[in-house]
Amino acid sequence: MNLRWILFSFEGRLGRLAYWLTAAAFAILVPFGGFALLALALTVPILAGLVAVALYIPLLWIGLAVGSKRLHDRDRSAGWLLAFYLLPSLLSQIAARLSNSPSGEIGSFVVTLASIGLAFWGLVEMGFLRGTIGENRFGPDPRDIPGPPTTGLIDDESHGNEEHALY
Repeated sequence: MNLRWILFSFEGRLGRLAYWLTAAAFAILVPFGGFALLALALTVPILAGLVAVALYIPLLWIGLAVGSKRLHDRDRSAGWLLAFYLLPSLLSQIAARLSNSPSGEIGSFVVTLASIGLAFWGLVEMGFLRGTIGENRFGPDPRDIPGPPTTGLIDDESHGNEEHALY
């Protein structure tokens, strides 16, 4: 298992277990980083802003890389990330603006429901549905890779898909 491949590559397929382990790691580590940035912002606000911007780019890259490989396992292109990541955010912004208008509460409610629906669909699609059985256009099935399941996330010696067998 190659951690660099999981976090930074857009090639190949990623199974549900590796997807959820990555999500769990982020759910634990990102809040700690946020608290550290908040503490830094109280003492040196400019430095905290620079660090936040410097961390945002790799975190965005990692989210896109992991999501695209998970979609590849479902035999979907990474373009679906627009529907699952970007569109709910845009719809939420539209809903917020509609709710500030005099008669926009119903429109805001409908747009918010659409945003939640897309986000939920993305969660189900990437987090719960099994990937394509067998090889697809993005590579071999992560479950078909020979050898026992591995949780050794750091192995910089591997470079091919045969080493990415975290189910």
